[in-house]
This record gives sequence, C-alpha cells and structure tokens, in this order.
Amino acid sequence: MKAYRRLLGYLRPYLRQVGLLVFCTAALAVFSGFTLGMIAPFVKLLFYDAATGAAAHPGPLRPELGSVLAHASWWMLQGGRQAGIARLCWLILGIFLLKNLFGYLNQLVTFYIEQRITADLRNELYSHLQKLSLGFFQRVKAGQLISRLTNDVNLVRGAVTEGTLTVLKQGSLVIVYAILVFWASWRLALIAMVVLPLCIGAIVLIGRKLRKRSHRFQERMADVTAVLAETISGIRLVKTFAAEAWERDKFVRHNSDYFRSLFRYEKLSALTPPLTEFLGAVAGVLIILAARDYIGPGSPISPERFFLFLAAAFSMMQPLNGLSRVNSSVQQGLAASERLFAILDARPEVGDSSGGERVAGLSDGVAFSEVRFKYQADQGTQDEGGQDFELRISELRLGKGEMLALVGPSGAGKSTLADLIPRFYDPDSGTISWDGRDLRTLDAKSLRRQIGIVSQETILFHDSIFNNIAYGMTEASQQAVEGAARAANA
Repeated sequence: MKAYRRLLGYLRPYLRQVGLLVFCTAALAVFSGFTLGMIAPFVKLLFYDAATGAAAHPGPLRPELGSVLAHASWWMLQGGRQAGIARLCWLILGIFLLKNLFGYLNQLVTFYIEQRITADLRNELYSHLQKLSLGFFQRVKAGQLISRLTNDVNLVRGAVTEGTLTVLKQGSLVIVYAILVFWASWRLALIAMVVLPLCIGAIVLIGRKLRKRSHRFQERMADVTAVLAETISGIRLVKTFAAEAWERDKFVRHNSDYFRSLFRYEKLSALTPPLTEFLGAVAGVLIILAARDYIGPGSPISPERFFLFLAAAFSMMQPLNGLSRVNSSVQQGLAASERLFAILDARPEVGDSSGGERVAGLSDGVAFSEVRFKYQADQGTQDEGGQDFELRISELRLGKGEMLALVGPSGAGKSTLADLIPRFYDPDSGTISWDGRDLRTLDAKSLRRQIGIVSQETILFHDSIFNNIAYGMTEASQQAVEGAARAANA
C-alpha cells in the first residue's frame, strides 16, 4: 500500500481534472440508473388497462427513489397508453443522450489524466537518471533502464488508471445498481449478497499470486530488452567475430523465458473474469429460485419491480466484472512501481557540489595525494587474481601544459584514473586537487567544462552534424563549430 499511496501523489497536480471526472462519473452512474428506472413505467404501460382510468396521483414529490419513480410512472400514464408510450420514447432518447455524453467526457478526462501522469513519471525518471553517478550505469544494464522507462511506466499508468479512475467509474455504477436492487426487493437483494464474499475471497487470493508472477515476467522482459540493446549497439563487434548465431540463440533463450513467465501470469489473470461471471450466474440462479415465493398473484413484489430487480442485478455484473480485472492491472502496476521507485530512490555516489566554487580554468595543475579508490562489489570489477580491484596512487602531479601517457595492461586502472579527474567517481580516501583545491569542493559542471575527453567509443547522436560537434555548448557559434571541425580534420 505504501507504493500505491506514493503513486496517488502523481494525481495531485490534476485535482481539478479529477474533480471534473468525479462529476462526469456521478452523472454517468445516475443516468445509467435512470435507463433501468424506465423499466417500471414501461411495464406499467404494457399492462395498462384504459378501463381503469388514469393512475392516482402519488402525492408530493420527495427526494426518495420510490417517490421519483412513482411520479415518473404517473406522468407516463397521463393521457392514455399511446400518449404514455410517446412520452417514454422521448424520455429514453434524452436519458441515453445525456448518459453517453457524460460517458464520452468521462473517457476523455480519464485519458488526459493517465497520459499526463505517464509523461510526468517518465520525465521525473529521465531527469533523475541524469543526476546519478557513472557507477550506477555500470551496474545496471542499459536495456533494463529502457524497459523501466517504457514498459514499467505504462504498467504503472494502468495501476493508477485502473486502481483509481476505473474503480471510481465502475464502483459508482455498482452503487447505483445496488440501490435499485435493494429498492426493488431487499429480500432478494440479501439472497444475492450471499455469493459476494465468495467473489471477494477468490479475487483477493488470485491477486496475491498475480503480483508475484507479474514481478517475474516483467524482469524477463527487461532481460530481453537488455540483450536487444546490447546487440544493436555492439553490432559491429558481433559481425566482426561472426557471433550472429550465438547472439540469436541467447535472444531466443531470454525471449522463451519471458514467454513462459508471461503465459503463467496470463493463465491466472484470465481466470478472474470468468470466475467472477460464474459466481454472478450462481447468484442469478439462486435469485430466480428464491423469487418463486415472492412473485405472482398477491405477492409482495409487483411485476415491474421484479423486472427492475432482474435488470439491475444482471446489469451489476458488468461493472463487477470490470472491477475484477482491476486487480490484475493494479498488481502489475505495483510490481512495476517498486522497480521505478528503486531508481528514483537511488542517490548519486558522487556528492552534489552544485553550490561549490566555480572553475574558470587551470593555472597550476592537478595533483593526487594518497588516493585510494575501490569499485563497489556489485559492479563486478576484479583484478586478475579474482580480488576486488583497488586503485592506489600515493603521489602524482600533472602540471599545466604537461603531457602524460599511462601504459599498462587492461584493467590496470588507466581509465579509472582518468575518470577520477572529472569526478565521475570520488576516491574512497585521499585528495585530488585542481589548482590546490579539493575537487569535492568545486562545482562539478563547471569543472567538466574545462576538461576535454576523447572517448575510446565513437558516439554519434541522432542529430545534425552541427549539434553533434557543439554538444553541450548551446552558445557555440557557427564559426566556432566549423573551426573545431577543421582542427579535427573532419
């Protein structure tokens, strides 16, 4: 429930839209009830005997449901059967027009809210990822992060929509239909409620298992996305080593795992609606059997009330069936939200120094003093002996204008040393200074703007050549970009 309460916080900026949705939902439920309420006057019109004359006036109009329906029936019967049928037809058209109008508005506002929440959550996740340190991205596969921002966000949207907005709509319909059922015959309504605990118990039991299985198939989907992202980004290497068949087999294996976990989930999820409907049918059979003693000549239930009861009871099955599907979507969304919140709760390993001293340039040099750095255990970085890698630098100074070449075997720490200077990582102990100032006291963004990095990997963003050269420098002029291109022999 903690995760769900946190999800509901994303509704806060859209309380006005939620208020409009509540109004549209209430109006939709009321007019849906009126469509069934027309059954009573319709039955009276069918069995109206002109010889008995007009029906007696029901007295002053009161806000109770019985008084409203009694006045509607009396109004229908004024002027004879033909006039009553004409009035009823016009009334039915008006009620259905308003019902569908509010149904359209309900769906439109629901779509707006769920899409805005999806966009807000995805923007928040992406912004937070930009703040995380480089170590986080070395521990988590790129494909898994892509899966979080696409698949998991969509599943969370379903949890908010189904768990809140759909419950509001379907729940309102259930309440209206339940009022009609109890007004028509409270005795038969109590009989119908016998099966309700069975429905609730079955749905809760299935829901617990759905959440566990949802975790599994979503993790398998993340694995599939990770393999796909790695293969596409490294396609040159795959073809260089003629490893297409090996990569294909790996993808098929992960995809098969995803299919099996998803199918196990769907087998259980698909059981909920038919089980709910079957239990509803059991209730209907019990109602009909019990109704034998309450309908007929001299019975306490009039024909129009009995037909109204049946219509309301069976109409209630559709929203109840919709509510049974909510549990499946909510469990998927809650499982996805736990993974999303794990990312949002992750803190940068490099301390925030946005309020630190800004760096305008380098006048003296960079110095390392008694620096010790060790990757976190879950990053899987080990030396040749299988021990966790640790970089040790007692003393090292790089003066302005000096050139230093680091030579050593793979994994010796050359790239790690270079990554410490722009503060991609912070040392566990010791000091790295820039013109005598500890890097941890400097503004990280202004520091990195003073450092040029030629990566071992060539990355070309899906953008213009100009924007790729001027990446990160929004103020760069055309002349400066062209000069940089010439200097690089581009």
